[in-house]
Amino acid sequence: NAINLTAAVGPNFENDSYKTDLDTILHSISNTSVNVNNISERNFEENDSASLGLNFNNPHSWPNMTDKLRCCLVEHEPEQRKDADFTLSTSSDERQFSRDWFIKTLPNGETVECKWLMYSETQRAVFCFPCMLFGKKSPSTPNIANPKRGFSDWKHLNPRIGEHENSLEHRQSYLSWRSFEMNIKHGTGIDSGLQRTLSAEKEKWRTILKIILDAVIFYAKNNLALWGSSDIIGQSNSGIFLNLLEMISHYNPELAVRISNHKKGRVSYFSPAIQNEFINLFGNLRQELISRIKETKYYSIIFDCTPDTAHKEQLCEIIRYVRIVDGQCSVDFINMTEKTGSGLALEIEQKLSNDGLDKANIHGQGYDNGANMAGKYSGVQTRLKQVDNYARFVPCAAHSLNLVGVHAASSSVDMVSFFGTVQRLFNFFVSSTSRWEILANILKITLKGHSDTRWSSKAHAIKSLSRQLPGILQALQEISKQTSCPEMVSTAESLMLQINFKFICTLLMWDNIDCVSQALQTKGLSVDQAAKLINGLWNGLQHIRDEGVDAIMKDSANHAQSMYLSSEFPKKRNRKERRLDSDEAQDEGFNITTEQAFKIQFNNVIDALNAQLQWRYKTLSEISSDFEFLTGPALSNMPLSQIKKCATDLAMKYPKDLHATEIVTEIESFKFQAVAILPDCCTATPQALLNLIHQWCLSAAYPNIEIALRIFLTLPVTVASCERSFSKLK
Repeated sequence: NAINLTAAVGPNFENDSYKTDLDTILHSISNTSVNVNNISERNFEENDSASLGLNFNNPHSWPNMTDKLRCCLVEHEPEQRKDADFTLSTSSDERQFSRDWFIKTLPNGETVECKWLMYSETQRAVFCFPCMLFGKKSPSTPNIANPKRGFSDWKHLNPRIGEHENSLEHRQSYLSWRSFEMNIKHGTGIDSGLQRTLSAEKEKWRTILKIILDAVIFYAKNNLALWGSSDIIGQSNSGIFLNLLEMISHYNPELAVRISNHKKGRVSYFSPAIQNEFINLFGNLRQELISRIKETKYYSIIFDCTPDTAHKEQLCEIIRYVRIVDGQCSVDFINMTEKTGSGLALEIEQKLSNDGLDKANIHGQGYDNGANMAGKYSGVQTRLKQVDNYARFVPCAAHSLNLVGVHAASSSVDMVSFFGTVQRLFNFFVSSTSRWEILANILKITLKGHSDTRWSSKAHAIKSLSRQLPGILQALQEISKQTSCPEMVSTAESLMLQINFKFICTLLMWDNIDCVSQALQTKGLSVDQAAKLINGLWNGLQHIRDEGVDAIMKDSANHAQSMYLSSEFPKKRNRKERRLDSDEAQDEGFNITTEQAFKIQFNNVIDALNAQLQWRYKTLSEISSDFEFLTGPALSNMPLSQIKKCATDLAMKYPKDLHATEIVTEIESFKFQAVAILPDCCTATPQALLNLIHQWCLSAAYPNIEIALRIFLTLPVTVASCERSFSKLK
């Protein structure tokens, strides 16, 4: 159950969305036959089996009318079921009920909603809600006020509805209904004392339910078992769920009273059956999320795989869509049997079909850079584009940046040797508690290791070492003076020799390269924001390339002098090559000094980074340029003719979604409207512009622009959300 609930919940129950979904759960419970609003009713009449199975849409199942039942029905309000399948009510003369009867048209053309009328799907008949509750007597013939049979003679519904609505008895029942409802809300009725008691009782049970739901969520998020071998609170083998409730009861008097008064056979909400019911209700939230995706039409899919503890390949599915202005994700899990591109593509298509999601509305897909997912010939992204050509593939920005850094870090033997020294320094201190104590307690510094496949870890290791290198060198010197362990002294002296001027220059070179890997993993990051981060990184690298290595060497010399180290590159003996008679010229490569060799490697690393950034982010740059005119800076600064051209080009790429002529005319007006309405339009993001359209109700005036913004914000940037869920998958 913990695993099932984790699958249903996932990262949705994090931060602010947690409370929202918890309220949704309580609302879902209130709409079921066992509902929160009737918990107080159970306390007073726990032996009344009818109250436990009350169906608000089936008047035939209602027990004899009492004040408590009437209060419950009024609070719940009539379930009209306007969205029911009325074809099931077709009679023998081929007539059926219509939802048009829920609206009454007045002589002046205005309409009034008939909230008193309800349609029962079970009995396939219509009923008058106030007359069933407050009518003097129930007629024996088929009638709208008859709670047993209702009215289903659709042929004569036309006069009967009007006759009943205009009858004196109906008007009196309707007024009694609304008066009773106001008395309940304001507590001014004759039974106001009873109503206050009921309200206090329901509020107490809502508090207890929230505690229980919080406990279930806590166990699911931490993959803990809920049950023990006993269901009696206080016993040692009752399980950690009941033990946790007992611990909370020490600080919650209401829960403590309920636990102390708990008897077997009475309603408590502590049993395994209730826990399973809560878990099923959590799972039902997924259908609500899928319905939201269907309403927004456009969505993108993000997939990533990982093996679980049972060594089965699990696939995490993230669906990114725009709900008004906030992009939200729905998490689901698929147990995979194949890892090839074709097998994954078929599984993904089948999963989307099972969820009822139209594959034609996929406008983006994002994966890591694995060949089976991102391959341009037989990868998943290629096979899905054959199904829907509008499903634009965006390689994971974070994975791409890692590959950029890893490739540059292994561009030469000296770079590989440098990062090896950085890792050996970390391993030397972390492998011994006494050595680590010298760093942490005495010198108040620390070190970080790095991974061969993550540039962000290399950046963290470099920054930590660069800012604390004098302290590291001091720690090595102290360790080298110890005579208790010759092997440790030898290793410390070896590491000290490797911290020379060349090492310091290389360290400061990498320290000057900004890593935006963490920023690219931000939730809700849009393509244009990711493109700006990458462009900023590229400009920074180009600045370092233009400024040259001299500035870094100057800073390195100052660092070396402060640590009493040599500020010159170690000299090497020039090996003279023998010149053969057939050589036309002498090879001057052996004349290159160590300093010149470092400058060449420095430039090679920067050039490798720039080259990798250009081709790995080519797709991201193309998408960003396609939608660039839908940003605040572009609307403020770009000429109108250029904006119109960009709008036309975008409509040609999405002919199924955008009308070329209309979007051009819309952008002519929207350019000036956005600048006039938004005070900070020059810095507005696409999300802010979409928010502007909805806040000012401009969707009808700019429908194509609104669609284009939704498509743009739907496009994925990274698969980081998939990887965040791997801990739950495992």
